[in-house]
Amino acid sequence: MPFLNQSRISEYSYLLGGIILSILAIQSKKIQNQLQANKFIVIVAIVLGLVAAILAVAMPTFYTSANIQSLLTQCSAIALMAFGQTFVMVSGGVDLGTPSVMCMSAVVGTLVMRSYGVFFGILAMFSLPLLCGLINGLAITRFKMIPFVATLIMMMLSSGAATQLSHSVSTPAPEVIVAIGKTTFIGIPVAIWIMLVVGVILHILLKKTAFGRVLFAIGTNSDAVTSCGIPTNRYLVLAYLLSSLMSALAAFVLIARLGASSLSLASDSASLDVICSAILGGASIYGGAGSILGAFLGTLALQTLQNVMNLFGVDYFVMIILKGVLILFITYFDTIRTRLRGKA
Repeated sequence: MPFLNQSRISEYSYLLGGIILSILAIQSKKIQNQLQANKFIVIVAIVLGLVAAILAVAMPTFYTSANIQSLLTQCSAIALMAFGQTFVMVSGGVDLGTPSVMCMSAVVGTLVMRSYGVFFGILAMFSLPLLCGLINGLAITRFKMIPFVATLIMMMLSSGAATQLSHSVSTPAPEVIVAIGKTTFIGIPVAIWIMLVVGVILHILLKKTAFGRVLFAIGTNSDAVTSCGIPTNRYLVLAYLLSSLMSALAAFVLIARLGASSLSLASDSASLDVICSAILGGASIYGGAGSILGAFLGTLALQTLQNVMNLFGVDYFVMIILKGVLILFITYFDTIRTRLRGKA
């Protein structure tokens, strides 16, 4: 077959190998200890890398510039929500409601735009998710609710509100919003630019500021941070506010790209996709670990896997099962990593 030549095999092998090594490197600073303690994981990673290389060679058009641009555009909304999820998980929490809040934000925003104008629509689109984030933060810090339960309740409320307000039909976005979604800069869609610029800003915020360092400390040992006189509750509320803000931004990116809001913006597995992307990129379910670059690479890897399965005609429900298996695998890996650093 003409596409099975040595140059293509080398090209795809290097590319996929780089992605796999990047994800493994991000997973932990003690990766060498992990590799020695978990040889099975190394074997699985090598097998997956070889399978991925074969799949890429079997589809010579997969890594064309047009397809890569399309892939990054599809990643943009999930990546933005994974960025916000990373801040929450670094602090030791989890936000299950990010896709539902995003969907509600899109529905409310487009409805207000159609009735009262673009300005008030955008204002509503960002204000409502921030209110959801504030409620999540206060429920967890003031009422001592478990993050899983508090955000699960918010997910149900947001999903129900979106369904009731939209009446299960799509709402077209104004032309000016659609025009923004079609805008390109040096040939790259605006959705990708938003994802990259926001990612850089959040990377600096998480890694280079006191806010990020305190979140890491809270996720590692919240009692010690509290004993130092640091207002941990304030930082936790800010983390959930930031997560909800990313949901609002993802809503704006989606309606600008798709030209309408609908319930289909948040799929059945959207919450799993966001959390899986963050964990795959190095965030820990136990807190104290995570990075924005890792969240981006995790989103990219997950979306690539989904695209490959779509191209091979894998059934939707089978894809959900495979995602569940992937989450099981990386959660086990995360547990081992946490034990090795003496936290669990």
